[in-house]
Amino acid sequence: ALPLSEPPYIAIPVTGGITFTFGGLKCDTSARVIDTRGQVMPGLYAAGEPMGEIFYNNYPGASSVIRGAVYGKIAGAHAAERAKG
Repeated sequence: ALPLSEPPYIAIPVTGGITFTFGGLKCDTSARVIDTRGQVMPGLYAAGEPMGEIFYNNYPGASSVIRGAVYGKIAGAHAAERAKG
């Protein structure tokens, strides 16, 4: 750290926080949620923030928006096909 040796000093209040955790639900490429046994949970989909396993070490800005849009479309298309029977 650098010493603060010459005034004037300016202070700005800040608070710590996190954007989100890097955890979430395990999903397959159709956005279907996978249970703890590695099996698809029929009819349960995830898109956006609830999905896990997307990021490795850092959060690329706005990627949660893209993740929600892309996997939302994938999940919707898959669910529609499933509903048709």
